[in-house]
Amino acid sequence: MFSIGLLTALFFIVDWERIAAIIPNISIFWIVVALLLMLVERVVAAYKWYVLLRAKRFDISFPRLFTIYIVGIFWGLVLPSSVGTDVVRGYYLYHSIKSGPHSVSSVVLDRVLGLFALLAIGSIALFFYREHLPDSTLTITIVTLSLLALAGSYALASDRLWTLLVARFPSMSTTKGGRILVSVHRSYLDYRHFKPALAACLGLSFVLQIVRVVSFIAIAHAAAIDVPIVFLFLFVPLLMIIIMIPTSIGGIGLREGSTVAIFALVGLSSTDGFVLAFTSSVLSTVISLFGGFGYLFLPRKEELESTSD
Repeated sequence: MFSIGLLTALFFIVDWERIAAIIPNISIFWIVVALLLMLVERVVAAYKWYVLLRAKRFDISFPRLFTIYIVGIFWGLVLPSSVGTDVVRGYYLYHSIKSGPHSVSSVVLDRVLGLFALLAIGSIALFFYREHLPDSTLTITIVTLSLLALAGSYALASDRLWTLLVARFPSMSTTKGGRILVSVHRSYLDYRHFKPALAACLGLSFVLQIVRVVSFIAIAHAAAIDVPIVFLFLFVPLLMIIIMIPTSIGGIGLREGSTVAIFALVGLSSTDGFVLAFTSSVLSTVISLFGGFGYLFLPRKEELESTSD
């Protein structure tokens, strides 16, 4: 309902005559470039996850993990934001490596590294674009998100904090749910012993996010939308963080609404923002649909594995 409400509101905001003039002139070449970049982005994301798991010597092939990854983004089309995608990824990974704590911790760390890269890129772009901003709204938003991310990262990586939590809430060590949570945290902390893998994954996170921004640049070229490249390096990370909020199905409506609001905030065309976001949504959906093919085969493999066990 939230997605439908946002899309309905946007229907009355955007300039449909402007959109009708853009559609016939969209460059197929740049659309294909954007589509290929999105595919590269998915491959890099899956490989980053693969590096984390291989650091702990889990015996899972990259093709297998890539299949799990694209199945996750496929289900993300009908589940709340990236949270639904991560739940699906964790579920299928668990059936592959037979370890719940390690499955969950790898997905969480994957997200943390990605969030750090997003905020770093956004902060750097903010430094170079700050003079073009009409007010301090985006600056305050980026700084606030960065502080919250740092606080959250510290909480996840703090032995002392979790020791205090267990002491304050003894049920965390006696109930099944509490023991699972503690096991996930221990698995998460284990990654501190794999610094080369963490460094590689952090680097891959930056590569992934830069490729994502470049895909938006390609879409802007496709629709002949005049938008500063530096602004896109500020806008895309902020948009990715916003659509992580589990308030809409697959980010539909939230992506477009946020883009229109941010474009209007900095004095750019809201209609151009809508075209940029909607085109990105369509191309992302096309890529995600490939996960449906992986889903057709993945359950069969799980059944074979369970039988062999």
